[in-house]
Amino acid sequence: MFGLPGESDLTLAPGLVVGESRAMKRAIEQLRVAVDPPVNVLLRGEPGISKELLARSLHLSGPRRDGPFVVASCLGAKPFQIEADLFGAELEGKSGPVVREGKLLAADGGTLLLEDVEHLPFELQDRLVRFLRSGEVEPAESRRSRKVSVRLIASSLGPLETWVARDQLRIDLAYQLSQYAIDVPALRDRREDLPLLIQATVNRCCHETGKRVQGITVKALEALAVYDYPGNLPELENVVRRLVYLCPNGKPIDESMLPEEVRLAKIRGLRPEQSSELNLERLVADCERAAIREALRRPTATNQKPHASSGCRATGWR
Repeated sequence: MFGLPGESDLTLAPGLVVGESRAMKRAIEQLRVAVDPPVNVLLRGEPGISKELLARSLHLSGPRRDGPFVVASCLGAKPFQIEADLFGAELEGKSGPVVREGKLLAADGGTLLLEDVEHLPFELQDRLVRFLRSGEVEPAESRRSRKVSVRLIASSLGPLETWVARDQLRIDLAYQLSQYAIDVPALRDRREDLPLLIQATVNRCCHETGKRVQGITVKALEALAVYDYPGNLPELENVVRRLVYLCPNGKPIDESMLPEEVRLAKIRGLRPEQSSELNLERLVADCERAAIREALRRPTATNQKPHASSGCRATGWR
């Protein structure tokens, strides 16, 4: 997928929908370039935009694909908890020291995704710099270290220079983590992909619930495609899942079922000429073409059985 002569192919992680937007295609192309070089990759962007799936795609595409893929977070815990989670810890037990394995050690031979790296406590940043230089993991309260082979992928809300300027991040760590930075677009910046993402989510929710939904009316689709989704993919999934629950079995999702914020976004965001039937038809046609291209990107998709219980068609827009 996405291969060019002399460059590596990219294996997309299950659940990752690329679509046809320039912003997402650019991110995918940049990710493909980073498959083979042994550089640290930084994925930048808002929460809920598939950064973990992109990191997993990079892992599945490279020589470490058979090794573990481990995720660690720098957010929402006390420094000593983050230290133990990342580097491990050596604790005193009744019969001697007990070593708790950290995620850097668990990722040996594979890939570690370090989420929200801009929130890594300052007192731990020196330890991470030393690891990036030496490849050695030393558990907290231990004098023993172990050499590991880990590819580090980090994620952040934006350029790490922002936190360096606030004296919240060491500049040498920022340089180490940003050897190759990729900006991942928010949903509002890949609006062309929304119909495909919405349909994929409808299909998944139908399959999970066993409910049969006969597509979506074009007016409902138009409203859903205008909304900005400030919460990105988790918000889109929440909206669509609610619509599947509300929709009577065997009926299409229509505009009356939409949340108020989605209906208001359509009223505020559309000019009269944008509501023409011609544009609605084009929206449906674009989604169908994108769905076909998305399926062709996944060579194993032809071997998968359709979700018989979903009742949702890939071209089931009404």
